[in-house]
Amino acid sequence: GLADEERKHLITLWNTYSFFITYASLDKFNPTLQTLDKVDLKDLDKWILSKVKDFAFNADQFYANYQVFKLMKKAKTILDDISNWYVRRNRRRFWKSENDNDKMAAYSTLYNVLLTYVKVLSPIIPFLADKIYDNLVCSFDEDAPASIHLCDFPEIKIDKEVDYQLIEEIDLVKQIVVYGRSARNKVNLKIRQPLNNVSIYLENNKYEIVEKYKNQIIEELNIKDIKFVENVNDIVSFEFKINFNSLGQKYGKDMKQIISEINKKSVESLINEYNQKNSITILDKFILDKEDFDVVENSLKDKSLSGDNKVKVSIDCILDDKLVKEGIVRDMVRKVQNLRKESNFEVDDRIEVEVVCNNNIFSSIESFMEYFKNETLCTRVTQASNLDFNNTTSFKIDTENIELGIKKL
Repeated sequence: GLADEERKHLITLWNTYSFFITYASLDKFNPTLQTLDKVDLKDLDKWILSKVKDFAFNADQFYANYQVFKLMKKAKTILDDISNWYVRRNRRRFWKSENDNDKMAAYSTLYNVLLTYVKVLSPIIPFLADKIYDNLVCSFDEDAPASIHLCDFPEIKIDKEVDYQLIEEIDLVKQIVVYGRSARNKVNLKIRQPLNNVSIYLENNKYEIVEKYKNQIIEELNIKDIKFVENVNDIVSFEFKINFNSLGQKYGKDMKQIISEINKKSVESLINEYNQKNSITILDKFILDKEDFDVVENSLKDKSLSGDNKVKVSIDCILDDKLVKEGIVRDMVRKVQNLRKESNFEVDDRIEVEVVCNNNIFSSIESFMEYFKNETLCTRVTQASNLDFNNTTSFKIDTENIELGIKKL
């Protein structure tokens, strides 16, 4: 129940903090030297800093009004922004080998975000917050307050420090990705299977935002291209369903007449009338309210749809031969990477790969050989009739049995 929810929240916070200290200590990041004003921040850095400052500003109000439940709700969404979007989208910046300005910008951002976040939540998670603070601050600065509970609450100059336009932009991108993934789930198209395109409809028509972050969306949804839809009817078919119970109670004997009138009208005109007046009038005297009907949104043929009134995302479900092959190769890459990990290979070890599989699977690898080699750091792949290498695994792709072996060069 509730306790489990909170436990999950705390584990996510701890994991994000652990991720940070693991890499930051490897790279000898020093927060007293590498401060925010000395690095070039990227859009995502500015976005997450803005979100956390906005959170701190609101939290102050929530505490003042004893609205801890509101605070915790907001704390969860912000933590999701930190761990599931900021850290995940930026992993490569923390991993890469060169200690350049870009890497320091990522460290400095995450450091400040974590510190502000635990300061805001310190009255609610006093011990955990103090432990994190002690490590992040006291271990570098002996003049700092000895405990987080002796620090001032973060003071935010909201008009100077929070970029609301950037928040709106990247929140929209996140929303599109969430709906795109949900549309995939509805038709069981897993994220490793590439798809041709995604169509996006925005009620406010701010397509320039989507254009600006196009590559992020394409990457997150594993899609080849994005189409913008000006008219919602290009991706949605609306269906007008009458609620016979509710209407029957209101206008029992006139039901037939009302229904035949409704059937003469287009779904679009009925919806438009409702949107303008909050009701629909039939034959000048019968009034339909929102409990008298439902508007059902269906996706078009070979598409899958997800969204709300402001944002709708529709994916193209048709898989041609090339997409199927690419999907197979992405699955294979993942299996090789898992096997590398289980075999305790170093991140930069070059390997050889051998596969026992049918010709269709092997020709898929051949079609995407460059990609396969780059992703797995392998120099050679051979199709074998049985495995010679020591590090092996077996699995199924669709219904095919596959055996895989790797060895260090």
